[in-house]
Amino acid sequence: VTAEVEGSAAALNAALKEVSANAITVILTGTTATAKDLKELATKTSINIDASGIETITGTLADVTAALTAVTEAADVNVTITGPVTVTEINAIGTTGVIKATLEGSATELATLTTSNSDLLTLKVTGTTATATELNAIDAATSVKVNASAVTSITGKAANLKTIYASKTISGLGN
Repeated sequence: VTAEVEGSAAALNAALKEVSANAITVILTGTTATAKDLKELATKTSINIDASGIETITGTLADVTAALTAVTEAADVNVTITGPVTVTEINAIGTTGVIKATLEGSATELATLTTSNSDLLTLKVTGTTATATELNAIDAATSVKVNASAVTSITGKAANLKTIYASKTISGLGN
């Protein structure tokens, strides 16, 4: 079967019962899609799906990863991940768009995030110790306030300590 269909990812995914042997050209409408719909839609056609008009993809890490592999999306697509996720998994997401997710970890682990301060990561430092350098790196990885209330011991150079205590985006630091 060769055909062309147009609609939202959700509507097309629900409507199409085809298998990947069919050459269905999918034209996506709308600017948002669930990763699950994109992932499943890609299995219903032998033609690569152009999802470059989709601005935001939302879903579990497994579905988002599968969707980003299964369709051609804009390099700057925004991604919202629901459910648990690790630093390594966040760092592996291939987008220059905004990443939104929630994660917890030690200061050492969270300091290895490669995201930017335009990302919307809700971060919670779970350990009781941290260096000022680690906390500064964590703060730079998100635009959301970092919860560092578990941290009871911070070491580092005076300038770095001054920076984290002056930060308005790190919460829970004692004196």
